[in-house]
Amino acid sequence: MKESGRAREKLQVVVDTNVFVAAIFWQGSARECLVRFARRQFQACVTEVVLEEYAETAWDVKFEEHLPQSPQPWLNWISNRSVILSAVTLAEPVSADPDDDKFIECALAANADLSSPVTDTSFGWRNPSE
Repeated sequence: MKESGRAREKLQVVVDTNVFVAAIFWQGSARECLVRFARRQFQACVTEVVLEEYAETAWDVKFEEHLPQSPQPWLNWISNRSVILSAVTLAEPVSADPDDDKFIECALAANADLSSPVTDTSFGWRNPSE
């Protein structure tokens, strides 16, 4: 791909757990997100902690919702196809839910373009570089 005479890099994306788990079990926009990843339209970035949360949540949803599909093939696929990074450690929590900081740490490690909720305080986030 070319953009203004130079090669355009793939977007570095950190996929939220809810998006990943919804894509495993249901059709819709979450599944479309992973279809685009499969088509190499972006590069997914994860840390070991993010992968652990994907697995824990996917298995919880499978059993709580009595779903027949095993999430393991999807978990293997995302693990094998993603860039696995060492998380950047934040000095203090930056999101309204400190459990979400693992995604900020991963995005910072990936040098990802952070989405607007990360810096928009109306969503309970603040810029970790402030």
